[in-house]
Amino acid sequence: MIARLVRLVCSLTCGFALIVVLGGCRSTPPAISTTTSAAALPTQAELLTASATAMKAVTSAHFTLTVGGKLPDLQVQGAEGELTSAGDAEGNAKITEFG
Repeated sequence: MIARLVRLVCSLTCGFALIVVLGGCRSTPPAISTTTSAAALPTQAELLTASATAMKAVTSAHFTLTVGGKLPDLQVQGAEGELTSAGDAEGNAKITEFG
């Protein structure tokens, strides 16, 4: 159960990080604007479609998860590993059991 939770947390963290990183990659710096119009932003569907297309090229991802401080009900203190697009995962996690 804990391994599945770690895998889920790590998968979601990696997916989010990759979307942020891929979304921030540009060959030229963006123009500075003092106003932002809603028309310039993609819709949710467009963003998810573009993210899915970009993620198809990703075959694996390395992740490192570090928890600083104490969070209630969170047993994972840290994790590091490798995820593949085939759904395989390999890594190590440090957890607190029974306090």
